[in-house]
Amino acid sequence: MYAGPSEQRSTVASIEELRRSAKADFQRALGIVRDQPLSEAELRVSMGSLFALQGSFSDAEANLKSAIATFTKYAGPNDLRTAKAWNGLGWLYTARGSMQSADEALRKADSIAYSAVPSGSVDRIPFLDYRAEWLMQVGKYTDAERLWREAAAIGAQRLGKESPSYDVVWLHMGHLYTSIGEYKEAQDALERFLSIEAKVMPRGSLAQGVALGELGNTYAHLKDHSEQAEPTLLRSMDMLRTIPGNVPLANALVGSYLGDYYMSQRRWSDAANQYQLVLETRQELIPNTALVANSMGSLAKALEKLNRKHEAKRYKKQAQAILSQQYNPLYSGNTVDVKSFRAR
Repeated sequence: MYAGPSEQRSTVASIEELRRSAKADFQRALGIVRDQPLSEAELRVSMGSLFALQGSFSDAEANLKSAIATFTKYAGPNDLRTAKAWNGLGWLYTARGSMQSADEALRKADSIAYSAVPSGSVDRIPFLDYRAEWLMQVGKYTDAERLWREAAAIGAQRLGKESPSYDVVWLHMGHLYTSIGEYKEAQDALERFLSIEAKVMPRGSLAQGVALGELGNTYAHLKDHSEQAEPTLLRSMDMLRTIPGNVPLANALVGSYLGDYYMSQRRWSDAANQYQLVLETRQELIPNTALVANSMGSLAKALEKLNRKHEAKRYKKQAQAILSQQYNPLYSGNTVDVKSFRAR
């Protein structure tokens, strides 16, 4: 069935509930670290990442900028903590699709980190990771792969090949390979990530839920694994629903993959239902972005198959209007909308 208004209101209500809960917890934590500026700044960095995962980009940006100002004042502009805060802000802008702002923030982070951190140090991994994310978003896939490979090599040398401390790099590389149609490489990277994570979090985690969604999407494109696609995608969605602090953008990502799978199986109504729910979530959290336009385009295709051509035409027109306003034409919305899912 096509998603009705009551389902859409329920989705929006659950998002608002998550936001209110996170903000209330944050305010209580701030009270504990009052008069401890560096501790407060570290808390703001953590909360900035959480707010971004929940789609509260304005709150995330405000907290990360506050942390940067505090670290700069009390720890110094060249302190590694300052660099990490800039890196977090760059990640936020990448997730939001503000690619020029992301580049500027990441450049500041890199200039500090690469002076403060020796070559080959594990402290370089998150900086390589976030820059690689940016490169993938703007279509520089070879450069992105090179940085992720460098991060993985550092991790393997310093921490061991099966260390969970840097395995999120494999999750991100898996998405990269899916994006460029190298599905076997994507399968290998994602299964490697899940194998490592299962030893650390056997009951599942947000990161594993997203990785399962990516893997299900990969299976859908591999003929010898196609029968595993739907159960893997559904398992992903089930896991995400049970994770405390469940983030709606992660659900939207996997929901879009499930919609794509239904389209490939000619299950037009099921696809339209998934795309509609994804669109409602993204419109609420990240309006007028390329990801919203991408959802509109997908929904339009499903509606055309259902002979709802007037609605399809309207969504196509709206999607084109959004994309025409995007600063970076390479940012098409076909990349992952949340960059790091290690929120344990």
